[in-house]
Parts: sequence; C-alpha cells; structure tokens
Amino acid sequence: MFLYTPLYLVFLAVVCLVYWLLPRPAWRKTLLLLASYALYATFDARFLLVLLGITAANQRVLLHRARTRLRAALEDYYRPRADRMIP
Repeated sequence: MFLYTPLYLVFLAVVCLVYWLLPRPAWRKTLLLLASYALYATFDARFLLVLLGITAANQRVLLHRARTRLRAALEDYYRPRADRMIP
C-alpha cells in the first residue's frame, strides 16, 4: 500500500509545504480535500466514492443553509416597518 512506503512521506511533506505556502484559507481547504481524495483513492476506490458522496451531500446542505439565510434576509429587508412609513 501507498501508506507504508517512503512515497507517502514525500506526499505528506509536499502537501504540508504547499498548504503553508497557499495564501488563502479557501485554497488550503481545497488542497486538503484533494489530498484526501488522492490518499483515499490509494486504499480502495470504494473509499473515494464514499468520500465524494459525503462531499456532495455536504455541499447540498451548505447550499440549503445559504438559501435559507438569504431568504430570511430578503424577507426582513422587504418587510414593511413602522419607522419607514410616512404618516
């Protein structure tokens, strides 16, 4: 397996180095996600498929939460208020 070889240590060192060189946290998260995909793919393709499924489900949850927050903010913005009404 890839995990028990010196190549794994090189992979880990490169990922750590690139992680600290990336300027933005979003890029760092993406790097860790891609490194996880690569690592799990070396064990068994089924692990990668499970991880991809979890990632897709999490993206749907995050999208739903963002839409809910946006809808609430828009409803609050367009709700008539007593202080905005002209007597």
